[in-house]
Amino acid sequence: MKSLTLPAYAKINLTMDVLGRRADGYHSVETIMQAVSLCDTVTVGVEDGEGVFCGLAPGMPDTPAFPKDGENTAGKAAAAYLRFYGISGKKVSVTIEKLIPSQAGLGGGSSDAAAVLTALDKLFEKETPKAELERLGAQIGADVPFFIRGGLQLCCGIGEQLTVLPELPRMTAVIVKPKFGNSTARIFAELDKKSGLSRPDTGRALSAIRSGDTDELCKCVFNIFDGALPAGQAKTVLRIRELMFSGDAQASALTGTGSCVFGLFYNEEAAKCARDKAEGEGFCAYLCSTIGYRE
Repeated sequence: MKSLTLPAYAKINLTMDVLGRRADGYHSVETIMQAVSLCDTVTVGVEDGEGVFCGLAPGMPDTPAFPKDGENTAGKAAAAYLRFYGISGKKVSVTIEKLIPSQAGLGGGSSDAAAVLTALDKLFEKETPKAELERLGAQIGADVPFFIRGGLQLCCGIGEQLTVLPELPRMTAVIVKPKFGNSTARIFAELDKKSGLSRPDTGRALSAIRSGDTDELCKCVFNIFDGALPAGQAKTVLRIRELMFSGDAQASALTGTGSCVFGLFYNEEAAKCARDKAEGEGFCAYLCSTIGYRE
């Protein structure tokens, strides 16, 4: 068996806006996404045979948030790649060591799928252009195209319209997971009931990125879904953000539709203190950093 192991990085949304509901039922979004070093580990193996087999690494507890084989995004990605190239007579095995929490707004499932596409392309020595892999990824899930190259990108449409942005200096991130998770469909449904919500200034944020002004960008970090959370969740998110800012965070916001909240820090020691404060209040917290584009 030939195999390849790749990291599948999480993402945070520096800005998150919803522009409206489309005729097909999906929502048009405008979001600036940044890859971070928190990651799953994805191992893809190819050998003679048939079928796609996908599961968690040995010793990891089963979870309903991780469907088996072709029902999850990683399995769907493998099947889609084989169909795309008309490959038959090959068995694909995907094993995932999960560290990115589920229902958290971090894109873990989509990132796993992108890692599978990237690994299969290397294993079959196809050298598919990234733009082509992104189009294939869009058939699997909205965030999958972003994770093909990661880094810092503006994502529009349902996530398939990508603009690569200039990389910014590395920052330390603290990602905090409350005890609850969020269903993307449910939070979008709640958003549809709201009007007059505060929105991010995406244009201002893009100008800051293109001029290399990290201070200005941090002032623009905002997520429209803050206004769509149930009262209890909103109170918890606010408390986490207070912990981040009391620890000298430059910015803090919900990521995706939640439930995770991130803080961005210039100083790693300050970030560690903020993580420790969050853990002291019973939250699960991760220390990581922003990262650049995947080779």
